[in-house]
Amino acid sequence: MQWGASVYLYPIEKSLVETYVCPPTPQQQIEARMFGGVWAEAGREWTLTSTTKSLKDFYLNNVLIHDIAHVLDTRNTRAEDRERYANWFAIEYGFRTSRGRTAVQI
Repeated sequence: MQWGASVYLYPIEKSLVETYVCPPTPQQQIEARMFGGVWAEAGREWTLTSTTKSLKDFYLNNVLIHDIAHVLDTRNTRAEDRERYANWFAIEYGFRTSRGRTAVQI
């Protein structure tokens, strides 16, 4: 979570399994696949299961970088534009860079 110039990372269940009452959005499904999380339907609920390694990768190379992008984004004012920029930033400077691919220079 980003608030002003601060970034906060929320805690995860010790079991590394999160339970949701709604199915994952397409974006959540994509992110899980990118970082090794696994969605499963469990009756009326959904679970997202991670390993310690996949969770550390997700936090460092997606969540943290995404929220830092919100802090750095002084150009966009609409929520949709700010979110699109933060998603792009996280992919370019988190996911692609961590996998040895060159990020685009801003």
